Amino acid sequence: MLDNESRVVITGYGGNCSLGENINQIWDSIINYELGYKLHKHPDPSVIASFFGNVETISTINKIPKAVNRNLSRYAQFGVAAVKKR
Repeated sequence: MLDNESRVVITGYGGNCSLGENINQIWDSIINYELGYKLHKHPDPSVIASFFGNVETISTINKIPKAVNRNLSRYAQFGVAAVKKR
């Protein structure tokens, strides 16, 4: 162990995806064999994928302060929402 090595403690985890907006919803969707993707025609012809997972809404995004939220990209909002306590 190095003299200046820091310790890290993980105190929780979060998640959001097309299967749900928290770990419990995601796990329940997996257990119930739900699909998190669907057939979608992409408007850009250079995209050859046909199936996409879409995150419709995440309620915790509304709990992020507006001053912070308006400066975040969509994926950053998802990251903050995943760690934001309810």
